[in-house]
Amino acid sequence: MLTQAKLDIYKKHRGFYDGFYMQYRKDADNIITGSDWKMIEGLVQDLYLVRKGLAAPSFRDDLAVRLRNNCDGPDTIASVIALEEFLTSAREGRP
Repeated sequence: MLTQAKLDIYKKHRGFYDGFYMQYRKDADNIITGSDWKMIEGLVQDLYLVRKGLAAPSFRDDLAVRLRNNCDGPDTIASVIALEEFLTSAREGRP
């Protein structure tokens, strides 16, 4: 189950698992797992496709179900959406 704490760790490392794993894995072992990381990564990528209009309606519907099933509440879902926007703007060099 994704939580705000897990999203905060992912955001701190801007989605770069290798940097997180090499530097901070021992400190965060009880908070985020590799499976959690992959789940966040997949949701962020899928949200990007939806936001850019590159996804079919059935894909959007499936994504909504996955968000509900894998996040601990509506606030966490909103945070995943905000995370996608943050990471995309950072990678595209936007403020």
